[in-house]
Amino acid sequence: MRVLIVDSSIQIIDRLVDILSDAGNITEIHRALSCEEARRLLKENKHEAVLLDIDMPDNESFRLLKEIKKNGREICVVILSSRIDKYVQEECKSLGADFLFDKFYDFEKIRLVIDSVGQLPPETLQKKNNGPLWTENDKENLVRLINDKTEELIKVFERITDAFVAFDTQWNYTYVNKKASEIIGLKPEELIGKNLWEESPGKKEYAFYKKFHEAMDEQKTIQVEGYYPPLQMSFNAILYPSPEGLSVYLQDTSAKKKAETSLNESLEKYRQIVETAQEGIWMIDENNKTEFVNQKMCDILEYSAAEMMGKENFYFMDTEGKKQASKSIGRRRKGIVENMDLRYITKTGKQIWANISANPIFNEKGKYKGALAMVSDITEKVKLQRQLVDEQMNKQKEIAKAVINALEKERAEIGKELHDNINQMLTASNLFLSHSLSQDNYKQFILKSKEITCDAIEEIRKLSKELVGPSKMESKGLITSVIDLIDDISMVKNIKINFYYSTFKEGEQNIDLKVVIYRIIQEQLNNILKHSEASEAEIELKKRGNGLLLLIKDNGKGFDTAVKRNGIGLKNIEHRAEIYNGNVEIISSPGNGCKMEISFKQAKAH
Repeated sequence: MRVLIVDSSIQIIDRLVDILSDAGNITEIHRALSCEEARRLLKENKHEAVLLDIDMPDNESFRLLKEIKKNGREICVVILSSRIDKYVQEECKSLGADFLFDKFYDFEKIRLVIDSVGQLPPETLQKKNNGPLWTENDKENLVRLINDKTEELIKVFERITDAFVAFDTQWNYTYVNKKASEIIGLKPEELIGKNLWEESPGKKEYAFYKKFHEAMDEQKTIQVEGYYPPLQMSFNAILYPSPEGLSVYLQDTSAKKKAETSLNESLEKYRQIVETAQEGIWMIDENNKTEFVNQKMCDILEYSAAEMMGKENFYFMDTEGKKQASKSIGRRRKGIVENMDLRYITKTGKQIWANISANPIFNEKGKYKGALAMVSDITEKVKLQRQLVDEQMNKQKEIAKAVINALEKERAEIGKELHDNINQMLTASNLFLSHSLSQDNYKQFILKSKEITCDAIEEIRKLSKELVGPSKMESKGLITSVIDLIDDISMVKNIKINFYYSTFKEGEQNIDLKVVIYRIIQEQLNNILKHSEASEAEIELKKRGNGLLLLIKDNGKGFDTAVKRNGIGLKNIEHRAEIYNGNVEIISSPGNGCKMEISFKQAKAH
């Protein structure tokens, strides 16, 4: 079906084309801005319907209507007018117009008529001069259909969740749907006939006031969004003007605006957090080029954000750093989150170390789009760690040196003991044996030699026990071995030693740790006997958490812990404790005895 639209306004024609876009069976829509152009198009084409503006210049519209009805009564002519008075109605009826509608308000009726024409069978449309295409009965049925459709449309307006209002040219309410009534807070009957601006004082400063007038003055559709103070709400409004008034579609956007405000506030907080973060934030794209850096990241590398944007992360690294970073990027592409230390070169050429916590970024399709990293400058930390390692190495060297010296001293003492004591005893025994060979009464000399030999054996046993420790530790246990050690000391030294071990469990510790604890106790008791002049000592071994606590204290003369000491006894104790993650703390001062506290965090050696 072909339709011809005749109107001097391009805007009206465009609006009618939009309305008819979904009308049934329309194949072509022709446009004419003058009656002369309409005559040409009617001559060249066969039209089934014509929409004719009756207000065309020079009263040509009535003449064109007469020509159309004279030459082809099968054409449905719909007259459009902005003024439907008695004269227009009678003139259009006399000239055979099929319908007369308001060109600004009756768009739905126009669409329904054209849609009905499009649904007529072809044989009906081909009738010529065989009577009117539209009988009065047909028109009454169609008007009834249009009224029904209009009623349906009103019901739709009442059901929609957005507001819809209409005003006449004096800004008086002519229609208010249910939603608009709820928003305004008044019933429709309380608003119809009331003036919009009288109901909303202080109107001129409102953005909506200006846009409403602009739409009416320029007769153009306008969309406006903003806050309306009288209702304390935000709206998105579409204004549809006509010479008869203004129709307004209102969508309540208060919740949306509130959400946007909240989102903007959240974004601002996020921006502040990002910009004031104590860690650098660095984002790169899938090509390893910088997309974002915060101020802290700029401070770390001594570049501005503008200088870093678009540069690859490799740009800020030395050769070794580039190799590590390249491998790391490969892991990011596989979705691996990683924490690592990398070396960078700052703008001024300084080498710095940074800890990088890197996370890959993928889009909704799972494609790698880059990575986000949290960056901390750990240069000072690395320096301190290296310094600590150097100090630990030096300490290990000192301990090793002390151990060697101790071994040498121990060998010297063993040699002295063997030479000055046991060797002399064995020499005496040998003399008695040799003398007995030349004596008739030799028995007493042999017995004397035997006695001296037994004493030598006992001395060797004592020396071996001091050197080797409890040879049956595994079977006897640590507690029994320490008690034996205390008993041996008590036999020869005038000192009282108390030993407490109620919470210690033999079976929970391995033999190596127990030997270390025994050696520490042996070493410290030896220090007490040699240096402290103490009359009492106390040993306590107990469980603490997942580890052990060893306490050894005495009531001796004490010493100043701040004064450097040349002895190796305490160094040996510290070295033995470190093997099992032990920490040694010594509390002492002149005249106040000494307290040694050794805590073992775990039972496994380094």
